[in-house]
Amino acid sequence: MFRTLLDKVRVKGQISTGSDSPLLRDRMPIVYEREALQDEKGNLSYYNSGGRSLLVQIGGVTYRIKGVDPSGNLTKRVAESKENRMNDVRRANKIVQDQISEGTEDLRFREEKPFGPFTLEQAELEMEAFKRLAKIYQFLEIENPCEALFHRQVGQTSDIKTYQTAFRLPRPEADLRVHEYMALLTERLDSCSQEEIKEKTQNINRLFGRMIYWIGINVNIFSATGILPKIESFHPQNWVISRYHGGYGIFRVDHTSTRVTNTEEVIRELLKEEEETPKILHNFSIFPSRVFMASQQDKFLGTRKYKFNEILNMKEAIKVGAGLSLVMDGSKLIEVQRNVFLMGLTTLGTNQKIAPIPEEMFQRALE
Repeated sequence: MFRTLLDKVRVKGQISTGSDSPLLRDRMPIVYEREALQDEKGNLSYYNSGGRSLLVQIGGVTYRIKGVDPSGNLTKRVAESKENRMNDVRRANKIVQDQISEGTEDLRFREEKPFGPFTLEQAELEMEAFKRLAKIYQFLEIENPCEALFHRQVGQTSDIKTYQTAFRLPRPEADLRVHEYMALLTERLDSCSQEEIKEKTQNINRLFGRMIYWIGINVNIFSATGILPKIESFHPQNWVISRYHGGYGIFRVDHTSTRVTNTEEVIRELLKEEEETPKILHNFSIFPSRVFMASQQDKFLGTRKYKFNEILNMKEAIKVGAGLSLVMDGSKLIEVQRNVFLMGLTTLGTNQKIAPIPEEMFQRALE
């Protein structure tokens, strides 16, 4: 199922590495400038992974190479494709194209960082976070969705050296992002009537409840390993859906801003609340609450009929109907989400088995 979904949301192509070596190290650094011609040496088929990373296979092994796009060429190709569902890639493309039109030589992204590759600090932070995660994944018998391999210098700007990072994945579809799944689900719900959405609501609530439970599992893992991702980076695009014990779990796989600290600070920071629920859950909890609204539009939004995507993107501050907030009138869903998050957070400490998300939940939501 998830390989089929990956094909719907990713750009595919060919890149030349200039080498036929069976070893990834011998082909690095890999820099995307254009699509490879058929007869170029060392051609590899790829999927994009966001705008500045690639998934490639060598000898049947799947690798993710981050930081391959210092010139913005891959980002532009992905941003303008029909497959792309990432708003962040479109924003990144605008940033880089504006700089190119201004004649900027050293392209930058956020916080004055290089546009495509990483600083040494970013690369080392990510390598350290993934190495710590690998140990606990092995202990918990979790298939590692993204195993850190190494970082390699790829170039240099006017003032700093730049790097790319390499990872081994169990399979290409292990890189499918929660955001991409949510985008496909949004498109499906856009074609549904209010009654059809109502029929889907229970399963979608359960599905997102399981994902929020898995965020709790991940926070527990972060605290055990002493790594602290930025709260602001808890976006579904930074999480993948990967196999776990006959089903699936979700896992955080971007850690260039994750730092090493102590267990107490991890828990204190990641449990900060906003509107009576942990702030890190907001980008996940908002979706099922808007599905609930879409299933009862006449109650919340009056006589006008909205597409689900319109409801999903409404600002929470808007008040509608009989003084009802777009967050939703009942607190039951929020309470349930909080409880399942805490259940995930305490699962490892109570020696309970981690519950996988059945594939059927993902399938039924898209039917």
